[in-house]
Amino acid sequence: MLTLRFEDFLSDREQVLGAIFDHATSRGFPSALERGKAVRILDESIDPQQSPTFRSGKAGGWQTAFSPENKSLFKDVAGELLVHLGYDKDTGW
Repeated sequence: MLTLRFEDFLSDREQVLGAIFDHATSRGFPSALERGKAVRILDESIDPQQSPTFRSGKAGGWQTAFSPENKSLFKDVAGELLVHLGYDKDTGW
């Protein structure tokens, strides 16, 4: 399993795509391309305008999308996990 954070894609997409490529090839995924070219092709194929999974392409957008009730419920369920994973310093959001 390769753990990735969306924020890492935003800050250093080339490094993250390289990690994905390395992870796949180290587990037997065959590649006819050298790493640098494969990473460039992966990078060029990312088009947020064509993807239904992107809203804004920016980190932290959930804070404006969550209502006060959503925030309260989320804190109850996963607030400490957010802190543990480094997405926030505390549950004071």
